[in-house]
Amino acid sequence: MKGLTGLAALLTAIWAILMGTLLTSAYTFPHRFPHEIDSPVLALELASNPSEVNAVLQRNTNDAKKIATAARALLVNTKLDLVFILLYAAYLLLLGLLFEAPRKWLLVTVIGAALFDYVEDALMFLNLGSTGPPPFVSSLIKWGLLGASFLVIGIAMLRRGEAVYSFATRALLGIAHCAAGMLMLVAVAAGKLIGYSLLELGVEVFAYTVLVNLVGLLGPMIGSWFPGKDLVYVEDFCAKTKAGVTSGPAVAVAHAADPDA
Repeated sequence: MKGLTGLAALLTAIWAILMGTLLTSAYTFPHRFPHEIDSPVLALELASNPSEVNAVLQRNTNDAKKIATAARALLVNTKLDLVFILLYAAYLLLLGLLFEAPRKWLLVTVIGAALFDYVEDALMFLNLGSTGPPPFVSSLIKWGLLGASFLVIGIAMLRRGEAVYSFATRALLGIAHCAAGMLMLVAVAAGKLIGYSLLELGVEVFAYTVLVNLVGLLGPMIGSWFPGKDLVYVEDFCAKTKAGVTSGPAVAVAHAADPDA
């Protein structure tokens, strides 16, 4: 289970980096969006009226080239998101099961978030094509369920998982997941009043936990493929050096015991 969860973390991280890199290189316009949002993707997700959609898609500029470039960048990102949803959902489910999170709440929050993410993408495709209902409501529900799933997993990490990580590591990861979840839930509940910067901060915190789990779960497994050499101290090294018996280093490679001896 640890190796599979680590692999899911790796695929999730790679796909997220791919999406971010392509978006950054393609969407080169100033990020002046409502509600203190920096990401054009999040700005489109949380657009609650046509004017906010038009601001993200550069339609207010009346520049056909800018409009086409913005739409193309977000269209590619939305298509890639169709795969990303499967990756992050699989990762969250495996991570929750690894730490024995309550299955009912884990399944409801993670699968619910994934389903509403697909609804959100469908609405984004409509808005990118011409016009359609803003994806605001489905996006809020998705982010709320994701935040709840982080809390479910974070609490499970704080309660169990001794076979996975040390207590200190579990505590830090559990607190980080709970913090990411709380930031998202606060943003969902009060974003219209305080903006959605807390939502972006919650995503960043979660991203760091994915990287930590990637290294923590895959690292030992990969390390076992490349076993190192055990070193032992040379007995009476100083005396042997003075007597001219040895001139090498004070440590030597330990020889494996003969199984037939």
